[in-house]
Amino acid sequence: MKTSGDAPRPAPAGRPVKEDRHFVAALARGLQVLQAFKSGEERLGNQELAERCSLPKSTVSRLTYTLTKLGFLHHDDDAGRYRLGMATLSLGGTTLSRLDAKEVSRPIMQKLADSTQCLVALSMREGSPCFMWRPVGATLSSPFG
Repeated sequence: MKTSGDAPRPAPAGRPVKEDRHFVAALARGLQVLQAFKSGEERLGNQELAERCSLPKSTVSRLTYTLTKLGFLHHDDDAGRYRLGMATLSLGGTTLSRLDAKEVSRPIMQKLADSTQCLVALSMREGSPCFMWRPVGATLSSPFG
């Protein structure tokens, strides 16, 4: 049973919540534009974003304009395309910095790296992207001093 203190559950990725009066569809569309950027892709145009988000190009144009003004996107004037902006990075950094798993896992990861002489990394999957925290390597003596 839901009480007034319960946090709303997020909708599955790509599925808008239509019958929730607290749901802000415009915000969801803006976040959908940000999520359209995949790892390894530098820049996307409004047409590509519209196709990925299944939104009209005119809507995407207004969203990218607003997201650019807020610093979440950066517009490359020469190419006419967008890339993620620094405000997006700051949100991700804030989230990652608050995760206790990093603190708990680091000594274990370092011990494993030292014993196997390998690089050890911890990642977290949330939706389709995967976030990798700073990997740890074995403490090796360098022949270069």
